[in-house]
Amino acid sequence: NDEQFGPLIVVGSGGIYAEILADIQVLLPPFDAATVARAVQKLTMAPALDGNRGMPMVDIDSYCSAAAQLSVLAVEFADLISELDINPLKITNNGCQGLDALVVKKATFRT
Repeated sequence: NDEQFGPLIVVGSGGIYAEILADIQVLLPPFDAATVARAVQKLTMAPALDGNRGMPMVDIDSYCSAAAQLSVLAVEFADLISELDINPLKITNNGCQGLDALVVKKATFRT
């Protein structure tokens, strides 16, 4: 949640790769799956998603769809959610699944 821009969605390789390689793209929600697909193609790790060395190609469309839906949630609940982290997000050849998530509620002040 950026003070100037509001909710932002970060997509990338995650974990140490996002930190060490700075392999991320930042998107301003709401956006559609095609926007996510373009952002993913800009990542250094994008070729790994196409499958290599006998590994199957991952279902990047399911990831793009999930990220687009998350972008709508980020905008709709911007006044309630301070941050939301889904990590790791496992993408296989037949879908994607968040394995762990953290939602931090915004502090509310009562007068």
